[in-house]
Amino acid sequence: MMNRGITFTDFHTAIDWGLILTAKSIPRAEIKENYVEVDGRDGSLDYTEAFGDVKYKNRMLSFSFSASEGTYLEREELINKIVQLIHGKRHMIITDDDPQHYFVGRCKVENITNGLAYGTFQISVTADPWRYAREKTYLILPAKSYQHDPIRLYNQGRKTCVPTVTVAADASIFYGSTVKELKKGAYILPDLILTSGVNQIYLTAENEVMFEWQEADL
Repeated sequence: MMNRGITFTDFHTAIDWGLILTAKSIPRAEIKENYVEVDGRDGSLDYTEAFGDVKYKNRMLSFSFSASEGTYLEREELINKIVQLIHGKRHMIITDDDPQHYFVGRCKVENITNGLAYGTFQISVTADPWRYAREKTYLILPAKSYQHDPIRLYNQGRKTCVPTVTVAADASIFYGSTVKELKKGAYILPDLILTSGVNQIYLTAENEVMFEWQEADL
């Protein structure tokens, strides 16, 4: 049975390095709260959503490992190799317990010890607050006029996102009070923002149209 481990982009701590995961901490993202005290009124003014939605602080992840295989010098060489690959770099982090999602953050290798019997160290990560889905979401639509038949783009995550729109031929997209006339190609429309839940748009297309977006939750 393979030991549980953590993937840092292309490296699995158990498969590639033979490490034992001894502890892990993945706390929830904290809210960036913003309250202002005003004299003469009860309570505080809450500006937490002043920029449209709630913002979150970075997550501080930590993973502890031990290594007992090989000699002292072999473990020393392995730890030095891991430092070169991980320390100070930004990585995609995937846990074996949740292989369908990933975090992204900058890593530090710290609290290193190495003795005659085994070595230990910790990898700490200053990560984005979001837990991203590994697979992007796609919606492919055949050529048709959807002006009276709205298209529903369902963002199952908490994070707002902007989809990539790929059109095989001329297309018109309608959302809110905006109309976009698109030629063949791929587009990112900054004001086409998918909030959490159902987002409704209209479309007229001379050929296939594909929407692609990245979901993320907390």
